[in-house]
Amino acid sequence: MSAYFSVHNVTRKPVFVDGGVIPPQTELKLTEISISVALAAEQGWLVITDLSALSAEQAIEARDIAVAQAGVATSAAGTATTQAGVSTAGANTATTQAGIATTAANTASNAAGAASSSAGTATTQAGIATTGANTATTQAGIATTAANTATTQAGIATTQAGIATTQANQAAASANLLGSAQTVLATDTVALLSSSAVYQFINPNGANRTVSLPDLTVADDGRPFCIKNTGTANTLEVRNAANVLMSGLAVTSGFSLTVVWTGTAWEVI
Repeated sequence: MSAYFSVHNVTRKPVFVDGGVIPPQTELKLTEISISVALAAEQGWLVITDLSALSAEQAIEARDIAVAQAGVATSAAGTATTQAGVSTAGANTATTQAGIATTAANTASNAAGAASSSAGTATTQAGIATTGANTATTQAGIATTAANTATTQAGIATTQAGIATTQANQAAASANLLGSAQTVLATDTVALLSSSAVYQFINPNGANRTVSLPDLTVADDGRPFCIKNTGTANTLEVRNAANVLMSGLAVTSGFSLTVVWTGTAWEVI
């Protein structure tokens, strides 16, 4: 049975190993453990789990659990969005109550005016009505404060829902990029795109070839490519969008070149 390992980056920073990168809080499946991976594990950056003894059913179950966890994260984002809607409805209800209380205050003030035109007992009643008006005004202020509080809570819930959705999307994007690999039998220039696989295994196929890197944006900061020459002869020239040869040397047979986008340019690792 072939060896099969789970390598998990438990830090909040990317870990660079074997010419590649493992994003923070991300798991990678390997068939062997290199020296750089082992050293990273000794430093406490990586956690290595031997999965060689897992059956096919257990592997499928592990995959299903990961899918279910992604679903739970998405459900949590939906729940947060629903709570934001409930809080907004509460704010509207509180605002309506504030309007009702204000109307009651106006009515009480009118009653106070009518009572003031009467003598004796009417004067006393006017005082009572005025007190009622003040109480109603106070209640209106309380209701308005409650409405403002509910509106604030609705905004917080909406923000949290947005953060949860963003984190779910980032986790999904990191997972897709981390495990992506592509094998190419070149017939001309190999043009990589922002959506291309991280690990590129390229055979020059009988001639020296050029591998062109995409021109990315600041939002793509940290995007890596690991390019290996899998041919038995010929070279790969890895060039950026300005046609500058990365590292100043071509990649010869059996060797790899790893580059990372810094937000403004490609840098060789």
